[in-house]
Amino acid sequence: MIKYQFTVKNFRCFSDKNPARFSISRGMVCFLGVNNSGKSALLKMFQELRGIWSYLGSYSGSGGSPLVDMQIVHVLDQQEIFHDRNSRPLTIEVEIVGAPDRTAPDVNTVTRIVLIGSRDRIETHNTVSWSVTYFAGKQQIENNAQAASVTGVDNTQSIFFVSSQGKFNLALLQEFFRILTGSLYIGPFRNAVTVGAGTHFDLQIGENFITTWHEWQNGINKKHNRAITTVTENIRRVMGFEKLSITASTQTKTLQLNIDDRPYKLNEVGAGLAQLIVVFGNALIRSPSIIFIDEPELNLHPSLQLEFLTNLASYASYGVVFATHSIGLARSAADRIYTVLNEKDGSIVNLYEKNVSPVEMLGELSFSSFRELGAEKLLLVEGPTDVKVFQQFLRKAGKDHLVVVLPLGGNSLARGEVAHELGELLRITNNVAAVVDSEREMAGGPPIEARTEFAEVCENLGFKILLTERRATENYFDDEAVKNALGSSFSALGHFDRLSESANGWAKADNWRIAMEIDWDRLKETDLGKFIDAL
Repeated sequence: MIKYQFTVKNFRCFSDKNPARFSISRGMVCFLGVNNSGKSALLKMFQELRGIWSYLGSYSGSGGSPLVDMQIVHVLDQQEIFHDRNSRPLTIEVEIVGAPDRTAPDVNTVTRIVLIGSRDRIETHNTVSWSVTYFAGKQQIENNAQAASVTGVDNTQSIFFVSSQGKFNLALLQEFFRILTGSLYIGPFRNAVTVGAGTHFDLQIGENFITTWHEWQNGINKKHNRAITTVTENIRRVMGFEKLSITASTQTKTLQLNIDDRPYKLNEVGAGLAQLIVVFGNALIRSPSIIFIDEPELNLHPSLQLEFLTNLASYASYGVVFATHSIGLARSAADRIYTVLNEKDGSIVNLYEKNVSPVEMLGELSFSSFRELGAEKLLLVEGPTDVKVFQQFLRKAGKDHLVVVLPLGGNSLARGEVAHELGELLRITNNVAAVVDSEREMAGGPPIEARTEFAEVCENLGFKILLTERRATENYFDDEAVKNALGSSFSALGHFDRLSESANGWAKADNWRIAMEIDWDRLKETDLGKFIDAL
């Protein structure tokens, strides 16, 4: 799977002494840290620099200095975005990891871009001057923008030509910058009740939002009508209501809610429900490629936070990047976690790889809060990707509020010799089940040794355990669900095919999207479905 690796120097609290290094790819990425650590600054960077992402998404030259002058959005003094403890320029490097060296025998892939933002014109024009340098592997491409941009090689805007070096393809970088341009930024303030019309960063709020909701719900566009029905159903499901309707008031000054046959004005319900409406509604209307959200846990009970984040991700075609204080939410939802710490010389970003015991994890997830709402069982699955998949399965089985799903962390616990770690769970609950991929090569074939040993540990502890009859969870996805979720170019796997070797496969981070489209009646005829149904 292709990922885009960032190195950020001299942006706000991130100096060139301790650059922020992180990667973004399909799925969910998390920045985890305390208040004022810099995690929110990283999220805002993607919104503040949207102008330069947009420019690069269509620019087909080979770079130059200075290439473009631009004002940073929502920043009055352009000096604010620079690190305030030195006078050096802002530098952002984006490198593609996993890209092919060439897209054709004579066309090299541009795999890295270096953006440099200069402070030189801030005093006179209050703008940031940007230069761009491209690399193909370790080879720096000559900055010859004028000659390159007028050369219509192959009649495409993705390929440029430098006479001394040859042809270069920008398609992968352009595609990613277009993804960033189509983003939705959701800050920690999200309130639809604000008097008057307006916006807060990317969010429509107040009467602007209420009017748009009314037009989509009652206008002539049936696609919009259906979309409002879908988002209302998502909100109902997350909150656990039996019935829910949301309509604009007569003068479109507020929203009228009917919850389980009882009427409410929007300002009469809790902040958690209000934010679901404004966030899901804005995501629906904007249809973003990627969502950046600060503190998704805001105003939500622990039992609703992961449900909210997973549902929000369904509105983004590429993925979600979020910042949080909650270790439990990060470990349950994110495919990749980075910690952000505020040190003396500036903030530091590190990849989070701490292994905690299952009991500690349950504490982080506030398991006691889940039990207060009726949760009775604990289901162990391999990793965060599987957490989101099994949440969808449990929802289809009507058991999502009865079962808490906990990731094992892949092979770190899904193996033998973990009786002590897993046994600790019995201090909290004696109703534990586990599902892990068997990795079988053929029908009736043996699971891999580590999973057989894991199953023995679980059985000795009294856990219910399923080693899948098929190779892995994704081998249970039918072709209709795959195509409905991802498109007609994707195809279901055979029962024992490896996803990584499939010509028409997908990123594992998209498994949960397919799970949302699964026909439960079909799945519950399999060993996996029967196991879930019996929980």
